[in-house]
Amino acid sequence: YISSSSTPKDVVILVDVSGSMHGMPLEIAKISIQTLLRTFGENDFLNVVFFSKEVTLSIPCFKDLVQASESHKYVFGRVLASTIKDGGVANFSKAFEYAFEMLQRSKKNSPQHRCHQLIMVFSDGTEERPQTVFDLYNSKKEVNVITYGMGTVTAYLDALRWMACTNKGKFIRIPNVGAIPENIQV
Repeated sequence: YISSSSTPKDVVILVDVSGSMHGMPLEIAKISIQTLLRTFGENDFLNVVFFSKEVTLSIPCFKDLVQASESHKYVFGRVLASTIKDGGVANFSKAFEYAFEMLQRSKKNSPQHRCHQLIMVFSDGTEERPQTVFDLYNSKKEVNVITYGMGTVTAYLDALRWMACTNKGKFIRIPNVGAIPENIQV
């Protein structure tokens, strides 16, 4: 019933792996995403993308969105459970551009299956506001952006809040591992 009642989703999960995410913020993000993966059904399509200065697919052979099958969710979960190399400075513009282009390819290749498109961002914050990218790729606000603020530092969360509000989305703060269950939902 749950699978048939929910709208199919195309989701790109962007994971900030910049130097500021080292330690607890990245661990909170990894556990949050593993929890989130369990909420997707067989009608959903997704990908997990890491970014700092450059954008990297979490699973290099998954170049586009893949069905949220149990086996694909398992593989994403295994990658998230492994050691993820962090460092550098996050380039949100480049990450969003990559995500929007992935969603555009998905819509072009399978328009009959795509109802709702989302970009979900897990980060400890930024000062960057990628307005130019949003104007170029999401001027009609067809893609919702949900941002998750990781960890206890709150100094750079305003831009994450702005990204969500600018794109008909939602900002959610996850300060610690204990706050994950009440804050992860689609």
